[in-house]
Amino acid sequence: MCIRDRVTDGLQGIINKAEDRLASTSEGDGGGEYPSSARKSLQNAIDEAKTALENASSQTNIVSATKDLNSAITAYNNSRNLPFSSGKKYYVVHASNRFLTNTGNGVSIKNAAYNASQQFTIETLSDGTYALKSVSGNNYLNATGEYNTNFANSSNNSSAHLKIAYAPNEDKYVRIQFSSNNKYLGTDGTLSLIHISEPTRRYAI
Repeated sequence: MCIRDRVTDGLQGIINKAEDRLASTSEGDGGGEYPSSARKSLQNAIDEAKTALENASSQTNIVSATKDLNSAITAYNNSRNLPFSSGKKYYVVHASNRFLTNTGNGVSIKNAAYNASQQFTIETLSDGTYALKSVSGNNYLNATGEYNTNFANSSNNSSAHLKIAYAPNEDKYVRIQFSSNNKYLGTDGTLSLIHISEPTRRYAI
């Protein structure tokens, strides 16, 4: 097979996708931004893919380069900084624009009130998980069952340990998962997609 017979559209397409991804995202240490090391890794992968496109000696090389760059894009997307910092106050807002609220140490979702009952800080725990602390109650979100969530006085129990990550194919929304049972906050669909917003910026999404 001579060079002009090789199918390169797939590799060129993924190069374009990777370059667009870099151009549409920002470098930095802030929430939603990407570490400089991740951006450099993706740029290196793009450069390697371009070299493969120009010099590959076989169709196998083209296919391999396409897979490698696809993997690099996935790794880049997974490197995005989560949209919060430990210790700051946040609203925890469902995709329907209703706010997680501490109502007498019970959990509910309500319309925006912009008060302390709807404000939370996020603490990073020693095991790499997080805890969500209510500003008004000075206590922590816990889950002891699939739908049984409440606020408790300590973050020591595993039921207060949370995993927080971007939802699949989402740049805006995260999902909050309880380490104790691997269930997501709002397994019934009420809070499964969540936006975290700083009160100091008022609420805007």
